[in-house]
Amino acid sequence: GGYTVAGRVSGTQVDYADVIALGGLVSAAALPRSAAVSVPVGTVKNIADATPAWAQYNGQVTLDVKAVTWGTDWAMTGLTGQLGLEPTRLVLEQLSATMGEKSKFAAQGEIKFSAGVMPYALRVNFSLPDFDAGKFFQALTPAKPPTIEGLFTVQGDFVGAGLTLPQLMARTRGSFELASSQGVFRGLQRSTNKLSLSSKAVELGATVFGSIFGAQKVTHAAEKVVGTAYFIDQLAQTLGELKFEQLKVYVVRTEKLDLELKNFRLRTPDISLTGQGAVTYQADLAWLEQPLNLKLIMAGRGKTEQILGKLKLLDGQRDALGYATLRDPLTVTGSLAKPDASVFFIGLAASKLSDFFTPDP
Repeated sequence: GGYTVAGRVSGTQVDYADVIALGGLVSAAALPRSAAVSVPVGTVKNIADATPAWAQYNGQVTLDVKAVTWGTDWAMTGLTGQLGLEPTRLVLEQLSATMGEKSKFAAQGEIKFSAGVMPYALRVNFSLPDFDAGKFFQALTPAKPPTIEGLFTVQGDFVGAGLTLPQLMARTRGSFELASSQGVFRGLQRSTNKLSLSSKAVELGATVFGSIFGAQKVTHAAEKVVGTAYFIDQLAQTLGELKFEQLKVYVVRTEKLDLELKNFRLRTPDISLTGQGAVTYQADLAWLEQPLNLKLIMAGRGKTEQILGKLKLLDGQRDALGYATLRDPLTVTGSLAKPDASVFFIGLAASKLSDFFTPDP
């Protein structure tokens, strides 16, 4: 009538892709199921399990894998834990691993089964201090610099409900916070880092005539002549690689499987960004490629405030920390792997064409 399991899964090095493939193989093997009942959800008929997928098994499985690798640059080492199989529960006890040199991942949770419309319920909580986001994103997209670099503290939980075990895993939702006190953010890069001819003219003029008339005087005169294009270039160079001293974002995976990005906050000595957005779920795309829409309120001080003032973008207000705020929000589209702020820069250039040869008042 059933089986008692006492096992150990061990390995020296396992590739992440093989883990996913093995999970699919186990699911496809279709453990013996009892009779199922038909349950309407909305207008679609779905089949709910009448008994747990693991109904014929009980016992405990211990996990001990030396390394799980993803590409050539990222690995999870010392993956250990215990999975307990009970009549109506799967219990994950003390799952732990090391990511990078010192980031200690820890998680625990359970899947419960009870009679009802949604028989499966999942709850998992986890913590991950000192997570090296740069190495992780570099492993996922090795062809380009990572969108975010830095050591992050990640903490949160996941919950879910489903008619079947595969549906439960596919529709898991939850929330977590990422926070870092130092790193690099490249989410506002232009599609090209090439300087305009205007900027090159200013730099050339300052180099050639600076020793004669004074570099600052020459630069100021050139800025008046070339106008807006130069300051847009300067702003793009500043925003392209932000070395932040604080970055926080609260992430929620909704019932629609979208990722809501709430309370986004980034601060450098000269720039403050706050806002919110979402990553819209599309089943045919990897999560790093799914559509991003992020709206940010930008504020600046110091040299950045001067550039924003030259571009006439400021609204005349200051936030609580003394940053001068922009009049309009900044929109980032694209994806998490390839964020795109070009709408902001294109719109900025188009709106300032008439200022190209207008001298300062």
